[in-house]
Amino acid sequence: MADRGPGGAYNKLVVVLGDLNSPASQDGYQVLTGHRYINAYTPTQVPIAQTTPITFLDSRHALFRRSSTDIISSIPFSNSLVLGAPFGEHSTYTGFSTSSRPTLIDYILLADNGVIQRDECDSAPWRVAKYGVIPNHFEDGVWVSDHRMVVVTLRRS
Repeated sequence: MADRGPGGAYNKLVVVLGDLNSPASQDGYQVLTGHRYINAYTPTQVPIAQTTPITFLDSRHALFRRSSTDIISSIPFSNSLVLGAPFGEHSTYTGFSTSSRPTLIDYILLADNGVIQRDECDSAPWRVAKYGVIPNHFEDGVWVSDHRMVVVTLRRS
């Protein structure tokens, strides 16, 4: 049971991030997220029983997506650019070669403890405003890392 006392994690912004060495289909990721994400590419969630300990939301699935009525008309719009959509690559691990098999093993997870908005009707104090994966290999041939950097912008609601 989650500690709901003043020293516990309930109603506090808690962020866990890094290289989990676990694709979304494996146990490491599934245990942390409470088995809520059925498919790594689809933000479909499985309901979690309220009696379980605090689990984590994956920030790429918790991204606060704006409706089309929120899009400012002066911003050029195409199907490839949607406000509130993730930006950059999907995979985060690439190795130091273009021939390596890219995988998704780096995450920014947010405690599912009442602090992060899940939808437009949710009154939680924080929301994921942006999610993206930044390149690790540039035109000059330099590899910054064997992982791409994951970035998230959190905003107060």
